[in-house]
Amino acid sequence: MKSVRDEKADRQMDRMLSLALTQQAKPDAALQQKVCSQWKERREMNGNKKWMAAAAAAACVLAVTVSVGAAGRYLSSRDVAEEFNMDNMAKAFSKGDGIEINQTQTYGEYNVTLLGVVNGANLGWSKPEEIEKEKTYAVVAIEKTDGTPMPDGTDDQVMPQDFFVSPLIEGYNPINFNVMTMDGSVTWDVINGVEYRIVECDNVEIFADHKLHLCVMDSTFYDKDAYNYDGKTGAITPNTDYEGMNLLFDLPLDASKANPQKVEEYLKDFTLMFPEADSDGDSTAANGQQTLDDVELTPEYVEYVSGGEWKKEVAESECVIEKTVMNNPDEGMYTLDFRIDRDDGSQSSGTFYFYDRDFLDGVAVQQSYYSSSEEGMCYQEIVVAKKQEDGTVTLQAYESLVPESEMEDETGGTVD
Repeated sequence: MKSVRDEKADRQMDRMLSLALTQQAKPDAALQQKVCSQWKERREMNGNKKWMAAAAAAACVLAVTVSVGAAGRYLSSRDVAEEFNMDNMAKAFSKGDGIEINQTQTYGEYNVTLLGVVNGANLGWSKPEEIEKEKTYAVVAIEKTDGTPMPDGTDDQVMPQDFFVSPLIEGYNPINFNVMTMDGSVTWDVINGVEYRIVECDNVEIFADHKLHLCVMDSTFYDKDAYNYDGKTGAITPNTDYEGMNLLFDLPLDASKANPQKVEEYLKDFTLMFPEADSDGDSTAANGQQTLDDVELTPEYVEYVSGGEWKKEVAESECVIEKTVMNNPDEGMYTLDFRIDRDDGSQSSGTFYFYDRDFLDGVAVQQSYYSSSEEGMCYQEIVVAKKQEDGTVTLQAYESLVPESEMEDETGGTVD
């Protein structure tokens, strides 16, 4: 069975883009290029399988640790990599470069098993030019405790459950340091009734002199209430009062592989990308920079929206989505799960996000590019949000095929 990128990975990337590119209709070239390859792969590969938005979180049931030794019931980490066509990762596990863990924990109706973890360059979906960039890959199996098959998204009446899986690093606040901000992505599929996931993010092995974890939640994003973070000791523990899945596995990486010099270099780049992400979780970064919530609208965004450039672009595009989303007064955020079914049989899906701070005179606009199957062309997507007097927000999404050179102009790179 050919692997696909989950639409929930799209949601994580949308969220990452929204946080990192606050109010920028046309993102900075460096950051756009940083996420471009993952965005392209998800959009492109969603055409291989039908996906639906996930259902609400499972009912609250106390989590119980189950014994180690689930290997006989599941595919091995190597087998999962092979199923997902990640041949280099499969070879790494075959050679013993990966760590087989096979630890199972149970929450409610789900058994969750951490099968293994491996670190290395070009083991997953990395583009050729990223071959030197090492990543961490964790392989997870999720099954129903009663033995019924996990939903695979092919049945419109039974929607898949959201899961958030991420490495966490003790000493670094997980609110700021998790798979969403650490260049993360996820690949999942259901095989013989078991859902298998490979989670990828920046290499955490360089932090191996700290205690490392893998968290699993039944939510789309990291929930700050799911775990307790001790700012003095750096310890991360499940919040026993949390009403939801908040499993926490140990990641037994080799402490001798820790690299403080690489950590220092990584943190410099990280705080440039996410200036609010200080390790102790203060709302303002250690260098005194503003948090992203406080960042003013960029002149480029103001000109793009107020100047009406988007109006000319949407006039030349096809409207593929037109829906109304209710206001979320608690977060000032508007969301819409979506799926686009194209005439050529391909699909794309995910979630649109807009924040109160994005709107100018009641209008906010997002623009993005991703690859198409037509040689030399890519899709341009423009999403327009308009506030209505009754407190709702109307979203309209437009698509058009444009030459890849337009994406190159926006990202400063090329599209494969």
